Amino acid sequence: ALVRVHLPIQLASLFLEKGKEYRTKDRVYCYRTTCSAFLGGKTASVTSLRCSRCAALTCGFCKAASHPGQPCAQSDEGVLALAEENGWKRCPGCNHLVELSIGCYT
Repeated sequence: ALVRVHLPIQLASLFLEKGKEYRTKDRVYCYRTTCSAFLGGKTASVTSLRCSRCAALTCGFCKAASHPGQPCAQSDEGVLALAEENGWKRCPGCNHLVELSIGCYT
């Protein structure tokens, strides 16, 4: 609060937005990789979230493109078996499968 009065309005606003984003535990971003705008937290059920930047609809539950009236796509068992075989893990932040090439293996 002490520093905010010395910041330009746009920078202060961006700082507050980023603070909200980083405090959100299970974040949802626009499914379009060219946009990836922060949309809010994960929803408890299938919900369409509209991106304020590009107007795309993202499912707030599975984080993929919105799919009204349809259940979220189930994980592909073949991909999960391959992941297990190769030691790939899910990122705790975005839940995507990742391969750790450097770093802590715990």
